[in-house]
Amino acid sequence: DPGRFDVPEAAVAVLRQRYRLEGRRAILFAGRLNRAKGDQQLLAALRRVRQTVPEVALLVLARSDAYLEQLLRDHSDLAGVIVPGGWLEGAELAAAYRLAHAVALPSVCFETFGLTALEGMAAGAVLVVTCFGGPREVVVDGETGFVVNPYNTDALADRLTRLLTDKALRARMAAAGRARVEGHFTLQQQTEKMLAVFERAIARRRMGRSAKRPAPDF
Repeated sequence: DPGRFDVPEAAVAVLRQRYRLEGRRAILFAGRLNRAKGDQQLLAALRRVRQTVPEVALLVLARSDAYLEQLLRDHSDLAGVIVPGGWLEGAELAAAYRLAHAVALPSVCFETFGLTALEGMAAGAVLVVTCFGGPREVVVDGETGFVVNPYNTDALADRLTRLLTDKALRARMAAAGRARVEGHFTLQQQTEKMLAVFERAIARRRMGRSAKRPAPDF
């Protein structure tokens, strides 16, 4: 339901203040940050982005765990850039998407779908997603966001930088992303499509039974 991601600007401002992101350009990552999710590629790209956008921040929305804590220690040069945000749900999660200048989903594993991409687009955020797996079916490259090979960290950094620095581009892609969610991914549409699958399967089964039934003996 895209309407669940419509939150007032005041809620976005509260969250921005909580994370001390005033005057900064935020990249959001939602989920467990680990190697399969492209943490090494994202951090490499982040260092490149910082050269052009020194006020960049990476807001990581995930439950605190030993891996994240070790990651922060191992990349101490990014200590002021990586902002642990904890786990958010509901209106707060929607507000977090809204405050982001870009949302990154750089998985190097094959994502089955990538709910982050759909949530971000519903909230009016613009995505930079992996080319591996489902996210490339959600995001239309160059229209509602960008699809990249995360191993190409220069390309990943370039797309993130473009979104952080081009307000008109963000606005255009955000509008296109929200329209894509409303046009293809609502609960009502997906329910109707699933029902149609069942109806076709039932019809084929009935036809198969009819074909096997012996002809009447008159």
